[in-house]
Amino acid sequence: MLSRDELILVTGVVGNPPLDTLIEASCIAGYRGLSVWPVDVAQWRADGVTDAQARARFDAAGLIVVQQECLMRWPKVGAAETVREEAEVFDVATTVGAAIVSILSPGDGRFSEAELTEAMAGVCERGAERGLEIALEIAPWKGIIDVAMAIRIIEQTGHANAKLVIDNWHMFRGHVPPEQLAAIPAGRVAAIQLSDAPAEAGPEVFAETMGARLLPGDGACDIPEFLSALSENAGDVPISVEVLSDELRAAGPIEAAVRTAVATRNALAAHAARQGA
Repeated sequence: MLSRDELILVTGVVGNPPLDTLIEASCIAGYRGLSVWPVDVAQWRADGVTDAQARARFDAAGLIVVQQECLMRWPKVGAAETVREEAEVFDVATTVGAAIVSILSPGDGRFSEAELTEAMAGVCERGAERGLEIALEIAPWKGIIDVAMAIRIIEQTGHANAKLVIDNWHMFRGHVPPEQLAAIPAGRVAAIQLSDAPAEAGPEVFAETMGARLLPGDGACDIPEFLSALSENAGDVPISVEVLSDELRAAGPIEAAVRTAVATRNALAAHAARQGA
């Protein structure tokens, strides 16, 4: 397991480049872990690299795949596309050594809390057979799952591997106060994701979250406050950097990796300084 000082790169930050470029950019910037998207898997397979070969290249570079993204269809229990997606993501996660598989909050209110709980319980049960943690990524600005409901869902699954992904961008846009984050039970945070945001949301929040995030320290998010709120219940969970920015991606994978790593380390240093004050 990585320490809190070892950063994880979300591969979308650098534009999901070919495998060798991804590894090069990660290593130059000093990242130790990766959060891999489905498009990355499709890319290396199209280039003739098997999942096992991809893991061997990560291992040789000293990189750990921490998180495999993501299940999107999971609330549609039993649907053929749901079964296929889960099998695919679980197989990749197992092969590349990812301990965490994320599942995304639905973008609307089609499913009740009871239905979401039942669906996640099933994913957790099957994930546990593979040794996987199943982490629900909360985005309170969309759908019906806020932090309080997410806590209820993971606790009511009855599975210890039911966890949460806490992204400060989503918490900021969802107007989540620090005390709600502090109420998350200990041991239930699998991943913490960092970026920054302008004070006011753009006209299209989904477009903003996928392509207009800011470097940590360049926006209105109070990152030290966010990290302090999670300090008791998140322990030494390492930081995943998820500065999804079209501007950064246009600068190229290496520059995007370096700039995000430097900014994130500066933000973590500012948090440490505030804690010590």
